[in-house]
Amino acid sequence: MRLKKLLKTAISATLYHSGLHRALRSRNALTILTYHRVLPCDDSRYLNEQPGMVVQPDTLAMHLRVVSKYYTLIHLDEWVSRYQNGAPLPSPACAITFDDGWADNFEYAYPILKAAQVPASIFIVTDMVGKEYQFWPGRLAAIIRHHRLPQQLFEQDAHPGIHWLLQLLPAPIAQFQPSTAAIDAIIEHAKMFSDHEVTQHVSHIETLLGFSGNSSSHTPEMLSWEQINTMTEDGLIKIGSHTRSHARLNQLLPEQDMRSEIEQSSIAIKHRTGISPSLFCYPNGDHTPLAIELVSNQYHAACSTIPGVNAPGQLELHLLKRFTMHEDISDNESLFICRILGLF
Repeated sequence: MRLKKLLKTAISATLYHSGLHRALRSRNALTILTYHRVLPCDDSRYLNEQPGMVVQPDTLAMHLRVVSKYYTLIHLDEWVSRYQNGAPLPSPACAITFDDGWADNFEYAYPILKAAQVPASIFIVTDMVGKEYQFWPGRLAAIIRHHRLPQQLFEQDAHPGIHWLLQLLPAPIAQFQPSTAAIDAIIEHAKMFSDHEVTQHVSHIETLLGFSGNSSSHTPEMLSWEQINTMTEDGLIKIGSHTRSHARLNQLLPEQDMRSEIEQSSIAIKHRTGISPSLFCYPNGDHTPLAIELVSNQYHAACSTIPGVNAPGQLELHLLKRFTMHEDISDNESLFICRILGLF
């Protein structure tokens, strides 16, 4: 993994010095950037989070400086409104989005956005607002990293939850190394099961190992409604829906539950903020034709996890493309530019 990062860094630096970054100005399209958590590297939350979910505050600030040089930064819902009404569109344009609604978005991201006067959208999971809750990928990552895990697995391999986890490991437990890539691969493999199944297994393993998947500091992991309303007061931050419980909108989710996730989250946001959200974001990017239909009935546009730009003539408003950012692939300017050009 380290060698791969060094190779990407060298290639990106060469491309940058060759003038590739000038291609950003020629885009007649909307570029959307996706973030999740913003935390310093010495924060315990940074150390315990799933790989690929975090950027450091200085990295986010650098990203905003770079995109400000090449793009018109705009609220995503404003761009969508202009597009729907046939109004002139800034070109090239960039919209900033955050998924899940983590408390660190208020603690670290919001001051950076405010100082730079960069607008952004935060997609919140309404049932989790103000909670200590950790989503199951982060909890599973913490289990895999746990220093007692290998011995526990040898001793408890008959336990249903442990047996389930052993099937996800890419190598026998004696040879397994919990690298960033390995943890991400295990989490992706676990997504073949329903959210309910994975959560049950993760909870059973946590009980066996004697630790909780919730925050050990007893402080909320997720944004509170007070923080949300503070950020939205001056219009710099706008709130979109990311469902009620972060349920993946795939074939494993019953239609009644899917309707509730999509519709009730909008009602909750309107009730607590006074504003009906116009934007939606699919958890994990999962969607079915039914999910797209239900979302289209409720929201003006929706974000996917499909990488790419959104050209006006080739636009799917309810499957908007985005580039996901995290520290490892964007911690310097040349890597970041290559990422938003779709090269890495």
